[in-house]
Amino acid sequence: ASQVLSAVLVVISLMRSHGQSYQLFPRMLSIQAQPLRATLQVGTPAALQSVMYNLSNIVIQAAINTFGTDTVAAWTAFGKLDGFFWMISGAFGIAVTTFAGQNFGAGQYERVKTGYWSAVKIMFVWGIFSTALLIFGAEPIFRLFIHEDAVVGDGIAYLQILGVCQMFMCEELLTVGALSGLGKTMQASVISILLTSARIPMAYVLSATPLGLSGVWWALTISSIAKGIVYVLYFMRLTPAMEQGREEKMQ
Repeated sequence: ASQVLSAVLVVISLMRSHGQSYQLFPRMLSIQAQPLRATLQVGTPAALQSVMYNLSNIVIQAAINTFGTDTVAAWTAFGKLDGFFWMISGAFGIAVTTFAGQNFGAGQYERVKTGYWSAVKIMFVWGIFSTALLIFGAEPIFRLFIHEDAVVGDGIAYLQILGVCQMFMCEELLTVGALSGLGKTMQASVISILLTSARIPMAYVLSATPLGLSGVWWALTISSIAKGIVYVLYFMRLTPAMEQGREEKMQ
C-alpha cells in the first residue's frame, strides 16, 4: 500500500510541475522504438544476471537446508551482514557506471581507465579492511544478530571463509559497473551467469566431501574469486580497443 501511495504521489507531483522540463503529460506517453530497443539491450542481460544470482541462491539454500535448522539460521543471519557489505561495494559500482558512461560517450577513454583504476584502489583498501573484519571479528559481529552457540559456530565458519573473497567481490561489482557504462552489459552478464551457475554443482560436490558444510561456503567463495579475476582481466582486454578508438577519433 505504501508503494502504491508513493507512486501515485510522485506521478501527481510530476503532472503538476508546470513549466519544468520533467513535467509529465499522460496523453503524450508513447513507446519509442529506438529508446525501447536500447533499454532492452542494456536491461535484459542485467535482469537475467540478477535472476541467475537469486536462482543459484535458492538452489544453494536447498543444499544448506539439509544440514539442519542451526545452519539455516546462520545462513539467514549472514544475509543481513551480506547486504551491508554489498551496499558499500554496490555504491562504488554505480558511481563507476556513471563515470565510465559519461567519459566513454565524450570520447575521454583515458579518463575511463583512470577512474576505474582509482576506484579499484579505493575498493582494494576497503577489501583489506572488510577481510580482516570478517576473519578476526567474526564472532562479535555474528553475535549482534544471534546468540545460540551452535548457530554462531556455523556463522563464524562461513564469515571466515567468505572473508577470503571480499576483495574479489568488490572488484566484481566495480568492473560490472564499468562494463555497464561502456555498454558491455551482455558480456558482463554472460560472465556472471556462467560463473554464478557453476557454483551450484560445485556446492553439491564439495559438500559431499569431508568438507561437509564448509564445502558450500568454499563453493560460494571460489565462484566470487573467479568472477572478480575474470571481470578485471576482461576490462584490461578492452583497454587496447579504447586506445584504438581514441586514435581513430583524433585522426
